[in-house]
Amino acid sequence: MFALYRIRCGLPVIAFGEAGVGKSALFRFLIQTLLGHTFEVCNVNSGTTIEDVEKMIESAVKTISINPDIQVFLFFDEMNTADAPVIAFFKELMLDRNCHGTVLPNNLHLMAAANPYRYMQEADKEAAVGLAFRFAQSARSASSTVDGRNLVYRVNELPVAFYDHIYDFGHLCDESEETYIEEICRHGLSEANFSKNCIDYYASVIKKSHQVAKAMSADPDSAVSLRDATRAVQLFRWFCLTPSGRKMAPEGRVAADLAIYLVYAFRFRSRKTFLKNVLGKDQSASQNMIKVSRIIAKMLYEQAHEASIGSGAIALNDALCENLFALYVCVLNGNNFF
Repeated sequence: MFALYRIRCGLPVIAFGEAGVGKSALFRFLIQTLLGHTFEVCNVNSGTTIEDVEKMIESAVKTISINPDIQVFLFFDEMNTADAPVIAFFKELMLDRNCHGTVLPNNLHLMAAANPYRYMQEADKEAAVGLAFRFAQSARSASSTVDGRNLVYRVNELPVAFYDHIYDFGHLCDESEETYIEEICRHGLSEANFSKNCIDYYASVIKKSHQVAKAMSADPDSAVSLRDATRAVQLFRWFCLTPSGRKMAPEGRVAADLAIYLVYAFRFRSRKTFLKNVLGKDQSASQNMIKVSRIIAKMLYEQAHEASIGSGAIALNDALCENLFALYVCVLNGNNFF
């Protein structure tokens, strides 16, 4: 509530905390649900441009011009993941209260969230996997002397002028996180399609996945987030309710195994250890993943083979099958679960 008092005084608010701990959800609840004001989220990333932000501002100003009495709140989520010129533009908007020299309306309120600028633990550096950032991008930008591969989040430093307006959101305690997970499962898995026992079981599996992931990580605060829980629910629902998903997971238990494997276990080198700690010694997730991924990979291979790939050009080992299956599921969902 203190943040709302600052906003009413025309002062910006920047919530500083781990990704996926409920920063935007909390502000949406306070502003949209409790106060009844308009609340819009601008999801910022390294590809966000100044033009993208300008469009958000122009849209908000247009809304205000139609209804001058309305209070509009714009929330720039993960603001410091943007490039330096975009962050400088945020400074102009939030602190100077103008957009390229044009003063912003008093009933347009700007807020933001930022991720910590923190170095990765040595153990997590060794555990890091993936080629996208390591080889496809430059480790250092022209304006930074810090190797981005050593940071927990791919973020840039905020201007010093922002420091007086940053508030530490912290991270969720275990009890609060479990409450959020239960609500995410109840909201994402309708009782019209899933039994209460099924929802409770899957919520317990996600809770256990979070506990084990934190225990296996050198940096528990950033090991998992509520976004992972949301992805897990979305993926489980897709496996259970869509024709494509049901072909891969004809039973609810198989759907749960595949969803947990893709969202949580897939990030660890010792995946079987993670799955045993979450699902028990008799867990079937590993075998289900191998079985389904081989079927999908073989299907994709045969289609590609007919087109251009010669016989024996690709060895369909388990690692390749898993990667192909993960990409296949992402494409079908139109989302990235990793």
